[in-house]
Amino acid sequence: VNMYMFEGGTTFGFNNGADTANATVYLPVTSSYDYNAPLTEAGDPWEKFALIKQVISKYQPVPSYTPPATPKTAYGNVAMVEYAWLLDSPQMITKNITSDAPVTMEVLGQSFGYVIYRTSGPLSSLPSGSTLTVLGVHDRAVVYVDDSLQGILTRIEAINTNLSLVLKSSITSQSQISIVVENMGRISYGSMINDFKGILYGVEINGTPITGWTSQSIPLNDTTRIHFQELAANNVKQSTAFFRGFFSSGKIPNDTFLSLPDWTKGQAFINGFNLGRYWPGEGPQKTLYVPANILKADPAMNELILFEIDNAPCLPPFEACYAAFVSVPDIGIKY
Repeated sequence: VNMYMFEGGTTFGFNNGADTANATVYLPVTSSYDYNAPLTEAGDPWEKFALIKQVISKYQPVPSYTPPATPKTAYGNVAMVEYAWLLDSPQMITKNITSDAPVTMEVLGQSFGYVIYRTSGPLSSLPSGSTLTVLGVHDRAVVYVDDSLQGILTRIEAINTNLSLVLKSSITSQSQISIVVENMGRISYGSMINDFKGILYGVEINGTPITGWTSQSIPLNDTTRIHFQELAANNVKQSTAFFRGFFSSGKIPNDTFLSLPDWTKGQAFINGFNLGRYWPGEGPQKTLYVPANILKADPAMNELILFEIDNAPCLPPFEACYAAFVSVPDIGIKY
C-alpha cells in the first residue's frame, strides 16, 4: 500500500510550493501539508488511523499499540505591542540593483521572500485615475505611490499575465512608486516549473514604460534585522508591516496552534522561526501548527512576529490587534 500522506506535515517557512491547473492557473499550496492524513501534522492519530488499522487487521495481524496524541495548550490572546513598516526599514535589504527595468528575484540571487521595486529617478506628472500595469507579476504585488497604498495585484487568476490597477494618487516629478512583490511559492512540477519570481517584464503607466528602478532583496530570513518601535496611535501602516508581541508558554511548553481570524495575509515567526504563511480569508487553512520545541520555557518569554502584507486589524485603540494560540487546529478538516 502506497499512502500519500501517512503523516501530515507542515511546510514551514517559504517552502509551501505551488501547483498549476492545466498550466493555466497558479495555485499556491497552504503551509499545512496535512492532506487528510491518518496522522495529523502534529503526529497525532485520529479516526482515519483507526479505520485503516481496522481494515488491515482483516488480512494480517497489526500491533495493538496506538501512539498517543501530544499534549496541546491554548496560550490565549497575545497583544501586538510593537511595530515596523517594511518601506521604512532599509536594514532589511540585503542587496540592491539599479537598472532601467526591474530585475527578477533570481537576478538578485534570491530564492524566497520578497522584493521591493522603487523608481530611482523623476517621474512625469500624471493625474489620479491613471492606469499602472505590471508586466508579469510573480506572484503578488502591493503598490504604493510614496507612502499611500494604491492596491494589490495577484497572479492567481492566470499563470502569466499583465495586471493593472487605477492609481488613487496623482504623480509628480518628486513621487516615488514602490512595489512590494511576494513569492507565494514556486511551481514544483510540470511544464511551468521554471517559475521566475518578481516583476518579469517591466512597469507601465497609461501604456508608457517607466524606466529607472532599484530592485531590493528582502529574503526575510533574519527577524533580528527588524527595528521595532512601540505601537502608537499615529501613522501605523496596516499593510507590508511587522507587528510584535510576547507571551509565556509555561515551564514545559506544549504544541499549540496560531489563530489569526482578523488578520488578512502574511507570514508568522516565533522566536525567529518562520512558521509559514497565513491567509485565513482565503482558507481552507486558518491556523498554523506551532511545535513545542520552538517555544521557550519560563521564565523566558516567546516572541511572536507577524508580517502583514494586506491589512492588519491594528487601528487605534488597537483592541483587535492581537493573535491567539488555540489547542485545536482549523485547516478545513474535521478530526
